[in-house]
Amino acid sequence: MLSVNARFQGQRVTGVQRYATEVVAALVEARGHDGLVMLSPADDASWIMGRLWEAFTMTSQAQRQTGSPATLNLCNWGPIKKLNAATIVIHDLVAEQHPEFFSPYYRTIGRQYLNQVKRSTAEVFTVSSTSQKLLERRLDRPVGIAPCGVSARPVASEGHDAASVLGPYALEPYSYALLVGAHDARKNAAFASRLIPGLTGLGLQLALTERSGGRAFAGRLERSDNYVVITDPTDVELWALYRQAAVLLHPSHAEGFGLPLLEAASEGTPFVSSDVGAARDLAVADYQVVPLVEHLWMNSIRDAIRDRDEIARRSARTLDRYSWSRTAETLARSVESRSA
Repeated sequence: MLSVNARFQGQRVTGVQRYATEVVAALVEARGHDGLVMLSPADDASWIMGRLWEAFTMTSQAQRQTGSPATLNLCNWGPIKKLNAATIVIHDLVAEQHPEFFSPYYRTIGRQYLNQVKRSTAEVFTVSSTSQKLLERRLDRPVGIAPCGVSARPVASEGHDAASVLGPYALEPYSYALLVGAHDARKNAAFASRLIPGLTGLGLQLALTERSGGRAFAGRLERSDNYVVITDPTDVELWALYRQAAVLLHPSHAEGFGLPLLEAASEGTPFVSSDVGAARDLAVADYQVVPLVEHLWMNSIRDAIRDRDEIARRSARTLDRYSWSRTAETLARSVESRSA
């Protein structure tokens, strides 16, 4: 049996928690529920109490239930006790690259944990070649890649097709450029908003998705700006937005992978991205990955829209490399080798 650190199940869902959820689902499909032991702290544990459980108690639970302290840790953090027996997926070094997005406390314990991992023999994976290079330099050791996969398209309910999703926002198919996650400052919606005049000249609106309860970005835009905000889209709505967008904009400051890139590409929608996460792994044209310079982005957006069909055709050939089942099996083999 595999012991899985399931602390992510009580956390707010970001791309990291989504990764863990998809990997666990693939493991369940391959091995059944009886093949996994999901290790969790108390339901009411705060972040710090959950972290202390993960660091010092989790491996004892694994040992009692499976006879081995080996654990699979999917969300950047893992044990301190019995660290050498751990398999850990570290998605990125964003807290060190962009400390302005994190509290001093989080940065300090994150740096300390990376130093502990560096001194250990834990097996480390990450999610993209960009993150792999950064982590190998930081940890001074080899790091494997266990990338995100292409998820099954969510099934739309009757009457919930693309037209019904776009209609309330007065959006027509291929009439907008999409940015996902505007509530997160790291996604850099501020840069995308500066492209609005150029997008308007191409006959496009800027469509932003954001999560309620966060730091809403759209409230800082001028009311006259040519944009639309979609708050808390469902999975069905988000995939419809991907499918009908003229282009996905991804001017992120930093990413481990960048799931919107893969999800848009799987729907045949071209992206233009900063050089973060899996952007270079997924790009099929050089102009899809560009510095954060407005006129370069407008040139790339024009090219991506012009070449949409060709980009979709070439992207389809690369998507076979991205499979949740293969990633899950890679990680499972690592845990099993450490349990032997």
